[in-house]
Amino acid sequence: MSEEKISVDKDHVAKEVDRLSKSVYFQYIQAQTKTLRDRAAKYQLGFVAEKTGMKRGFSAADVFVLTCCAVIGLGISEQTLMIQTQMPGIDSHVPLAFLVGAVPALLVALCYATLASSIPRSGGDYVFVSRGFNPFLGFWASWARWFGIALAIGLIAFSTATLMADWLDLLAVPIPSYFRIIVTFAALILCSIVNLRGGRLFSWAVRASVAIFLGGGLLMIIFGITHNQSYFLDLAKSRLGADQVTFLMEKGRSLPSHNPFDFTLLLKAASVLFFAYLGLEMPIAASGEVEDPATAIPRGSVVAMIFVTVYYFAYSASLYHFLPWEFVSGYLSTNPTTNPITLYGLTLPHYVAVLLAFSLIIAVVSDIFPWMLGASRIVFAWAFDGLFPRRFAKLNDRGIPSQALILTYAVSTLVALGCYFSGYLFTIDLATLSILWTYLLVSMTVLSVSFEKPMLLKNARFRLGKLAIPIALVAFLMSLILFGGVIVSSWRSFLVFSAWSMVGLGVYRFMYQRRLNENVDMEATFALIPPE
Repeated sequence: MSEEKISVDKDHVAKEVDRLSKSVYFQYIQAQTKTLRDRAAKYQLGFVAEKTGMKRGFSAADVFVLTCCAVIGLGISEQTLMIQTQMPGIDSHVPLAFLVGAVPALLVALCYATLASSIPRSGGDYVFVSRGFNPFLGFWASWARWFGIALAIGLIAFSTATLMADWLDLLAVPIPSYFRIIVTFAALILCSIVNLRGGRLFSWAVRASVAIFLGGGLLMIIFGITHNQSYFLDLAKSRLGADQVTFLMEKGRSLPSHNPFDFTLLLKAASVLFFAYLGLEMPIAASGEVEDPATAIPRGSVVAMIFVTVYYFAYSASLYHFLPWEFVSGYLSTNPTTNPITLYGLTLPHYVAVLLAFSLIIAVVSDIFPWMLGASRIVFAWAFDGLFPRRFAKLNDRGIPSQALILTYAVSTLVALGCYFSGYLFTIDLATLSILWTYLLVSMTVLSVSFEKPMLLKNARFRLGKLAIPIALVAFLMSLILFGGVIVSSWRSFLVFSAWSMVGLGVYRFMYQRRLNENVDMEATFALIPPE
């Protein structure tokens, strides 16, 4: 009986194989296989090497520190006060605006963490969007973000020079007229050298910077919470005079008289303050250099963004618990470049103000370390795929894309010089607009992959599961609202962004066609994850 059964089963299998071999699907697979073999014989991939050559050395703790270093700095130190003149009527609701801005930042961080866990390669969102959504959109997203990063680095260097001049003024040290330009170049050169050296020097520079500026920030939070506005006003009157303080309070109170606080104003303020959250994706751009990236990147980046959100709320809430918003608004109307240390210095002992001012300088200048890291890896990823000159994919003896770093340094230097002539509020808006566009496309990529390539997400160790689509959708919508808010408040920035996007379109089409003329199969190149 058993032998007969086996014989029947074999006949059944033979019939099924014969039926399937004649099916349309089987014939389609055979045809596609033949097509791929023919393409492989005639064309080559666009990768410039058999592997990227990047060395994995960053841990989850490094990702956490890099994210904190990239995000905390210029945004929180400058925008917490400047928002009073940029968005009159926000008054004491700045902490709430920071929380609103944190929602899309946290949701985008989850999208990045999911994609980084699925495709852990250097280049970050360029690789994510080009492999998960569309090659051109991947290039466009990273083209805009690289421009935004270069703008931000130049602005950070410019602001560092301004803060350094204020710090020396506290120490009663005279400075020459060209001091700011020298400090700007020095900051960019120093951070470039640290990035070029990489390894332990880079890690320790970032860790030491984070320890210094978080220590200073914690002192400011504690002082702001334990002292009230009456204490500040009493000491401010003794320093500036009662008449001057009264004048500043009345002037600040009159500024928002035609712009009452409402939900629309809150969203506009959140779009401006969103600049303070930029940088969350910098360590992710170096995914190819993280050990066990599928686990380390989600863990380090998401925890870091939660920490940053709490830190920003505590920092801004303590500041406005101590400083009357009317005084801040009035003071800024006469001293536009004022920073928190200047106002705290009206009440603090001189040596404490000097130490806090130094920690603020470190908080700002240290942003350049991870931002240069992220920007150079984007250029490297373009070059490795064949969309940029091949020399930018070359690594130095320490495994660092030196040519890509030098290009980023050169563009950032030009931006820093531009800040001296055109002002930096325009630069902030343009950088925010460029990076928000990237966040939009990253969110869209998660949505696209969820429907078109679900296996890509299922291979990730960090999974959002059924929440992937709603999280990505809300992240997309909120990023779109903030993107529109920046356009409304600074249409000039949108014009420059559009012009830069057209340049990117030209670069992409030129390089893509050039590779096709060299018998490179670009479609197959973008269907594969860059080899390690």
